Amino acid sequence: MNGVSGISLQERVLGVFSRTTGVDVARHLDIGLYETGLLDSLQTITLMAALSDELGVALSLGEFERDDWATPRRLIAYIEDRVRPSTVWARG
Repeated sequence: MNGVSGISLQERVLGVFSRTTGVDVARHLDIGLYETGLLDSLQTITLMAALSDELGVALSLGEFERDDWATPRRLIAYIEDRVRPSTVWARG
């Protein structure tokens, strides 16, 4: 899935993460974000807001599951699921 200027969604998520936390995790997609201290609760809220602004996707603390954000790879997959258009089945 490509975004603005041919930048992939993964690159956009990683860019927002880097700008928000000051850490580039692009080469470490399976690093534990919470267990290593790269994310804490305040940074998670800040990252949610930044991702919402950048990607135009609604992210809510009420729907937040820490496990979904445990690694950069899982965070990217979560965001991909959130921005993927839902399929609506018409009933006849």
